[in-house]
Amino acid sequence: MLNYLIRRLLQSIFVLLGVSIVVFILVQLSGDPVLQMLAGTAATEEDLQALRTELGYNDPLIVQYGRYLLSALQGDLGESLRFKRPALELVLDRLPATALLAVTSLFFALIVAVPVGILSAVRRNTWIDNFGMILALLGQSIPLFWLGIMFVLVFSVELRWLPPSGAGSWRHLILPAVTLGAYPMARIARLMRSSLLDVLQEEYMTTARAKGLRERSVVVTHGVRNAALPVITIVGLMFGTLMGGAVITETIFAWPGIGLLTIQAIQNRDFTLVQASVLVVSVIFIFVNLITDITYVYFDPRIRYE
Repeated sequence: MLNYLIRRLLQSIFVLLGVSIVVFILVQLSGDPVLQMLAGTAATEEDLQALRTELGYNDPLIVQYGRYLLSALQGDLGESLRFKRPALELVLDRLPATALLAVTSLFFALIVAVPVGILSAVRRNTWIDNFGMILALLGQSIPLFWLGIMFVLVFSVELRWLPPSGAGSWRHLILPAVTLGAYPMARIARLMRSSLLDVLQEEYMTTARAKGLRERSVVVTHGVRNAALPVITIVGLMFGTLMGGAVITETIFAWPGIGLLTIQAIQNRDFTLVQASVLVVSVIFIFVNLITDITYVYFDPRIRYE
């Protein structure tokens, strides 16, 4: 296990390095932030050049990246060009809001998807199975932005049950969490169904029934646990995806998380803030995947990491 963890940590370092290079190049190609910073002022070309020199934007890209990487290794991801505060501090301030939204969305997805997947597998080709798979198909097919807008129109504008945007109470969390959790709910339900169907056909399941165990005990004790491995994989990946992919949901509902902060940073061409946001989300994604791999051992003792 120790050797495996060391290899994964080394791989993670190279992944983060690659992510930082790609993001650095992309934000550099997006435009000149100095023009955005001095927009609406009477700045001359000399003023623009002076500010570029002060910020180091006239240096070659390799020099700029080397300076950024050296600072990042020391825990300094630069200062936000717009907010004039450390970029890492701004991202960490928004991290709890995004984490809360991601955890709530995943919780909603699991409490709906796992029972739906189990019932669909146990009651295969019945109306329960058909209804569950139609629900999953809709969850995977409906665009996220459209679903969020419809929720606002129905539950906020028409029924006035829930607030349309912002944060502050648990009621503000419901609509964005359900919107963001719709796709993972559908995917987990379909995966749980197909995985459990495969397990139900295994010989040890037949043996368990032959021993006189009740069908519910056979399904829950022997079936669900063995069918959970692929579900654990997708849940780990989904959590990382929700942390980094909540941009649309946070924008629709004005949820004060990393996604909304990143959109604002892109609009303002705030290079350092964009890079800090992506780097923090990448670290979280890699960490969650590592925890997911370690969790396999609990559900399947036959797995060993060398």
